[in-house]
Amino acid sequence: MATRVVNNLPQFVGRVQQRGARGMTQALIIGASEASALTPIDTSNLINSQYREVSVEGSAVRGRVGYT
Repeated sequence: MATRVVNNLPQFVGRVQQRGARGMTQALIIGASEASALTPIDTSNLINSQYREVSVEGSAVRGRVGYT
């Protein structure tokens, strides 16, 4: 009986990075909602300029929430 070994490592790494990016996005949404509660809303310009950014750099998933 022959056994076939398949290298699924690239697909596995891709799935793990995708799950990491999804988790980071969920964390950013929660953090952004907390930050928006503390944001002054005199004219609503600042609160409407909020953005989220998720980037995958090698094995690191980096997220950032900011205002323009």
